[in-house]
Amino acid sequence: MKTKTTDTEILHYAQMGKAALLPGMVKMLDLMQRQIDQLRAEINGASATPRHVEGATKLGRPRRNVEAIKGRASSGWPSDPEARSAEMRRRQEVAEAKRRAKLHPRNPEHPGHAAWVASIGKATRSRWKKMTVAERKERLAKMAAGQARSKPTAKLAVAS
Repeated sequence: MKTKTTDTEILHYAQMGKAALLPGMVKMLDLMQRQIDQLRAEINGASATPRHVEGATKLGRPRRNVEAIKGRASSGWPSDPEARSAEMRRRQEVAEAKRRAKLHPRNPEHPGHAAWVASIGKATRSRWKKMTVAERKERLAKMAAGQARSKPTAKLAVAS
């Protein structure tokens, strides 16, 4: 149901909209004032523009203290190039071993893949032996229907 908006509500919304514009306008005034100050400095023959203007927001990272960096612990990598190469090889081997540990036996790269395939084959053969002729035919019909349904079909437009 639609309600009628009163004049006081409209004035209230207008006032809220104007209040929302104020922070952006103040920021633009500050930026414009900085530009005017820079132009005046250039006109008056001052040297290059100052790096820091009072009241301006500081952008970027603060400068690093080199002395504090020197005392910090190392990254864990050796500084010798040969040792770094050896460490990289070691880390790659660890990562490969972890990746292989996550593999399922159905993956041909898994060490137990051959045993898994044999056990699956044995279970499948025993399951098919237990089926009657009618059950086998029904199963084969369902498998054929599934294969026919899973093949993508595309209607190609004839080029004219």
